[in-house]
Amino acid sequence: MAQTIARNFTIRNMLLAGILLMLAGDFMFALNDAMGKWLVASFSVGQVVLIRSIGAFIVLGPMIANQGAGKLFQMERPVLQLLRVVATTLDTGLFYAAVVHLPLADVMSFYMAGPIYVAALSHLLLGEKVGWRRWLAILVGFCGVLIILKPSSAAFSLSSSYALIGSVAFGFAIILGRLLRGTSDTTLVTW
Repeated sequence: MAQTIARNFTIRNMLLAGILLMLAGDFMFALNDAMGKWLVASFSVGQVVLIRSIGAFIVLGPMIANQGAGKLFQMERPVLQLLRVVATTLDTGLFYAAVVHLPLADVMSFYMAGPIYVAALSHLLLGEKVGWRRWLAILVGFCGVLIILKPSSAAFSLSSSYALIGSVAFGFAIILGRLLRGTSDTTLVTW
């Protein structure tokens, strides 16, 4: 009886820790986006991406040391890895380029369309079946995102092409991450 209570307590603590970590992660992503919007007012997009990358590399340092730096260069399917690096770099750079010209909420409207791109790309690149019900659910969800964010007329300007192309690159990077699922997390995040 005492072991069952202790096990249930441990499971609840782990669930609570997971929930709190997820909330903290979501907050950090939102903070990253808001800080990026603030920083591109004073720095170029390239400088913001460089600073962000250096900060990420510092955080990744202990993970790289634990895994061993040599494993970063012993990759399976390096072409897919390179495509993922290009897609992720485009995603990040174009996100910051978009927030120079558009309100953050408008840029996020484009990026919230990521599930639509992932569904389409998973059908084309992974051979997954995407039925009409799933498409309908994705489109209804995207309409909900648009209603909540209320994009301004700036979302339909030429500057919005940064956000559109960046959000497609984001979806492509997710698909490539699925194709590279055997690669260690540290290697994927570092590259």
